[in-house]
Amino acid sequence: AGQVADAAPAMGTITLRLTRGYPLRVVVADPYGRALADVDVELTSRGGAAPVVRMPSTDEQVTGEDGTLTVHGLPDHLYDVALTLPGYGTQTLRKIRPGAVTYYATLLAR
Repeated sequence: AGQVADAAPAMGTITLRLTRGYPLRVVVADPYGRALADVDVELTSRGGAAPVVRMPSTDEQVTGEDGTLTVHGLPDHLYDVALTLPGYGTQTLRKIRPGAVTYYATLLAR
């Protein structure tokens, strides 16, 4: 895949580095084990790592009917993942790393 961008001398120098991407899989449920759909999932890089740059997409970053969201192509470093859904308390998974792991979260109704 490719992207074209215009650059001008006044913009300064940028360095682009392509790294191998890893999946991040999150499953969200209520305390009774029922999947929670439409949970907003927000990723934040930790520890001074470069921010996650994602191309615009028509897909929203929310869990599906089965309570699952998989984000592909993330750099291998630590993230905080905030989970929000109206009527439920927000939960943040801290210092998680993408790869061959599935993270599970439980949201409590307010």
